Amino acid sequence: MSNPTEEYVAGLVNCIGRFTFYTTYRKGVKLKTPAFLVSIPASNKYILEVIVATLDLKERIYTHKNIQSDHVSREKRCILIIRKYGSLRKIIDFSYKYLLPEKILEMESWLAEIDTGTNVVDRFKTLAQ
Repeated sequence: MSNPTEEYVAGLVNCIGRFTFYTTYRKGVKLKTPAFLVSIPASNKYILEVIVATLDLKERIYTHKNIQSDHVSREKRCILIIRKYGSLRKIIDFSYKYLLPEKILEMESWLAEIDTGTNVVDRFKTLAQ
C-alpha cells in the first residue's frame, strides 16, 4: 500500500485501537502506565506498519503466538503497544483531529483516569492537560 491517507489510518484506529493501561510493580507499589494498543492477526501486519509510518512512531511491532487454554491452533498475532510519552501525545492529537465521537469519548475517559487515577506513573500526568 502506498501513501495511505490519515483518514485511512483514522479508520483503522477507530476499529482496532484501544486506550488502556499496563500495570507494573516498583518497590511493591502497583503502577499504571498509559498505553495505546492495537492487536491484529499476523497476516495483516502491514496494517500496523501503515499506522507506524503514517504517525511517525518509533515503537516496534511484536509478533506472538496466539495461545489459548483450549489447545486450538490459531494464527499468530501482531501487536503494537504505544507507551512512550511522545508517541502517546501524537495519538492524542491525531485522535482529536480524526476520530469518531465514540472513540474520542473513550480517549477522554482514559485521559480522565490518567489525571485523577491513583498509581498512574507521574510523568504521564501531563498527557491529560
